[in-house]
Amino acid sequence: MSEEIIEESVKEFIEEYFSEIKQVSHFHLQFFYQNSIDTTDINMLALKDIIFRALNFLQNIDERFFSKLLRKMYFDVSHLIRFLNNFEKNSNLNQIFESKFLNKFPSYKKINNQIELAKSREHSQRTIMLATENELKYLKPKSKAEINAYNKLRGRSVDAIHKYQQAKENIQKLNIQLKELKSSLNKQFVTEFQKMYNLYLNDLILVINSKLFYFNKLIWKEASKSTDIKNYFNSLGIKNFDLNTYAKSYIKNMNASKNNNIEELEIIEEALMELK
Repeated sequence: MSEEIIEESVKEFIEEYFSEIKQVSHFHLQFFYQNSIDTTDINMLALKDIIFRALNFLQNIDERFFSKLLRKMYFDVSHLIRFLNNFEKNSNLNQIFESKFLNKFPSYKKINNQIELAKSREHSQRTIMLATENELKYLKPKSKAEINAYNKLRGRSVDAIHKYQQAKENIQKLNIQLKELKSSLNKQFVTEFQKMYNLYLNDLILVINSKLFYFNKLIWKEASKSTDIKNYFNSLGIKNFDLNTYAKSYIKNMNASKNNNIEELEIIEEALMELK
């Protein structure tokens, strides 16, 4: 099979596989573009847990601050994060190659079917071979009729042995063809899949980071309108409250935790610094 056909088949499959994430990312990026909304490179995903905790915290102070727009953005962002998690969970390259691509590739399926047919022939000829050998073991022909029957049975045994060997050789040959085809397909598949995976994953992450950025801004904008929330922070001597203010207690708890993840903490602090 030519490299051109393999490359075309791989690209066709991968294009179909990534069609949903491409559509989702394109829809939101088009919205940003058409409405002149800037995207952000800040790693807001690293802050998502803090943002949602802050939202719950503020709701406990004043649930009325949760406006219709804020609610709409909440469900929008939550849906996109679930979509991202499912996408990453279900994008195991080797698993997709083995279970979804190979089994649908015509030439691979054809050789696999030929192997199964050859194995079936091997099994049937081995059964005949063993059965006739067992019969021959107990035959002691004397009469002409018995000798003719013995020779006929012996001929069947020789024929079964020949066909059995042919089937085994055919299986070996087909397995080599299958291995070579799989290797060629895998080389093309891994390169193309990883390239498109990174492309669409980065697009989706850009969308989610940007959505989280504006969602966070809206949270604190709506919170600043709430008398109950303002009074709460004023009682603590805090006049300007935002995610960085709330995050101080979150980071403090992380530092106090026995299961403290230093790397995660550094990523969070870096994102908060960019957010200022």
